[in-house]
Amino acid sequence: MSNLDIIFFNRHRLSASFVLLLVSFILPQSAVSEIATVYKYGEGLWTTEANVNDRADIALDIGDMASEQFLLEGVMRVYSEGRNALKHNQNHTNRILKEMDEKAPEKMDGEFTFTMTKTAFDDKNFLTKQIENIYEKEGDLESDDKKKMIGKTVLVSNLWNHVVHLLYESVKHCQESSVISADEDDGDGGAHSIDEAAAYYIGADQKVGDRESGHSLYNLAERGRYYFGTQKDGQAKVNVNIITLLRQAKDIVTLSNFCHDEGSIPLELRNKVDVIISQMIVPLVQLLIHHMHEYAIAADSKPPRNAQLISVFAKAVVPQVYACSPTTYNSLKNYLYDWEHDSFMNLGFNTMVAKLQSVYECLGITCKDVGSYRMGTVAQCTDPVQEADSLGGPQFDTIAGYQPTTNVRPHSMIDLDVYQIGILMENGAHDEAAHIYENGKNSRSPNLDTAVRSLQHVSRSSEYIESNLFEIFQTYFKSDDYSNISITRSLANGFPNMTDEQRKIVATNSAVYLDLTMYSMGQMWKTQKDCVAGKRSVQELQHTWDQAAAFFIGSLEGPDKAGSADHQGQLHFSLNRKMCKNFDMCTEYTQHHSKLNDWLIDAFNKGTGQINEKFCNNLHNTIIGTIEPMLVAGLFQGLLSSSYDLRDLKPNNDGVYTQKQIAENYIYALAVVPLVDKFYPEGADVLNKNSINISDSRPPMQDGYQEIFKVVKETISHAKTHTVKLDCTHVGTFKST
Repeated sequence: MSNLDIIFFNRHRLSASFVLLLVSFILPQSAVSEIATVYKYGEGLWTTEANVNDRADIALDIGDMASEQFLLEGVMRVYSEGRNALKHNQNHTNRILKEMDEKAPEKMDGEFTFTMTKTAFDDKNFLTKQIENIYEKEGDLESDDKKKMIGKTVLVSNLWNHVVHLLYESVKHCQESSVISADEDDGDGGAHSIDEAAAYYIGADQKVGDRESGHSLYNLAERGRYYFGTQKDGQAKVNVNIITLLRQAKDIVTLSNFCHDEGSIPLELRNKVDVIISQMIVPLVQLLIHHMHEYAIAADSKPPRNAQLISVFAKAVVPQVYACSPTTYNSLKNYLYDWEHDSFMNLGFNTMVAKLQSVYECLGITCKDVGSYRMGTVAQCTDPVQEADSLGGPQFDTIAGYQPTTNVRPHSMIDLDVYQIGILMENGAHDEAAHIYENGKNSRSPNLDTAVRSLQHVSRSSEYIESNLFEIFQTYFKSDDYSNISITRSLANGFPNMTDEQRKIVATNSAVYLDLTMYSMGQMWKTQKDCVAGKRSVQELQHTWDQAAAFFIGSLEGPDKAGSADHQGQLHFSLNRKMCKNFDMCTEYTQHHSKLNDWLIDAFNKGTGQINEKFCNNLHNTIIGTIEPMLVAGLFQGLLSSSYDLRDLKPNNDGVYTQKQIAENYIYALAVVPLVDKFYPEGADVLNKNSINISDSRPPMQDGYQEIFKVVKETISHAKTHTVKLDCTHVGTFKST
């Protein structure tokens, strides 16, 4: 037997699960049951009657992987075979980290964090692949360096994701319990999953507030506290927060009779889980910044270990950024992942940290959560102005050239809901997409009971019906819930012959063009009507007007008047950018800077001045004569362009039409057909036949795209009433090239 084998098999620690196993052989079973009623973890930080010692003992495996006594091959054996975490089954086999990672794609499928991360990596097996890549491919690293990277990756990426999965799992169990009677349910509503998550998080051998003991995520947070001074009650503040939130989550489950008492319990638990996951990101960010700083101050003699650990922590943090900003994600990935590449950290420490800080809000964390690095060596950043300060106060950042006078950034972040729903739909995570649609995630408003605005709430809000076009749409669809019907149908697989990409387009484009565009118009008309009635102050009117602009533009477009350089926008503003090239409506020497958007932004800014001067009638003319017809013009552009794209439609070998333009054309048609029916009724029949009432047996554009062009021309020529004024010059001239 080799020295390695002797170390591996004979130096077995007395883990909690191992001691219990010995006790079970020595004492009668009744005595064992008596003494094993309550289990404590982290010196009593967590207590439970559930025996989850094997979960806590996984920390001992992670500790062994970091131990100097283990060579690289020994570390890989701990990862692949386990060592300390004995399961409570008949065979008392080890709980194995690699086995957990291999089962992750199936177990975590459909969950928000896993879906975003696997999309960012473009690999559902990213947990195992990261370890394999370090072991087999990570340059010419010494064995000790590979050991450190593997051990740290197992902690900050792999175990971190397993804890997140158990938190989602608790919500799933709670939801399952809530729909059946307590008499029929033999489950615990998710309480055991929370115990498991707590045991993994704290780990064995952990002392309260101690960064020198323990090997799990609690210990990681204590290390973050050491560098950032974020402490509370003798512990890292984030540890206090997470343990408190875990207790509250378990109380939600147990005190509600394991989720049987009322239907809102699963949502209450999910909200708590989302906060816990956000707090778990904080130590990852802190230690990423720490290693980046250590690397930066080393000048030309940069320690390789800091570079490697930057890569490890970046691959744990940056995939979370994918859900917030594709641009920021790509930048951080390109400059932080590959520690051997010439581009590594090339943007400089300050720039990289600023990029990271720019997504704190989306990640659900604050500058205060992260704190100040080493007593001000890197100052604590400043969080965006909170909603309570939205009326009056400082100058607010422009959004795509529009200058708001109130803080509407939290409102504009509704585009992140659209973006994230799209990613989830493409990955078949329809339940999670439906959760965000129904309950919201990124857009906050203090006027709502939950403080989080959802797209479904938007479609049912009082502001929605303020638009002078709403009655036309309500009459045509015979429902005031028409946009919600379209979105929920796509989320619930109401289009069985559509691909995931097509269903995604139906869901997200319905949310934007049927829902948010009407909501934006409703906010404008509410501002104008309240202005006339003298109901509200100028600041209050301005806030509603700013919201209308925010729901037209979104947060992802950035401050530049042309919009995002990487075309990451999601709302109506982005549609105009996409269409301008096709209709000769781009500004000179550009392909995506839309004249239509310039005119709209100018009109919004003009409206700001009219509100300040209380020129309420002039504001009416700005809305009905400029903004409203230009918004409709973008929808007509989308209809015309997508109709032309479907001129030579061909099915695949199975006779199925999978082109994404089918779904786009369907929604553009739905978004304008009430207006077509109002001003050119026979045109509505053409749209229904060629764009709306379609299937594999009845493909779109049976009459040819020219008929759609005729419908648009006739509709606009007739829409010249005192309530609707459409103009062909806003649409432009279609260029088939």
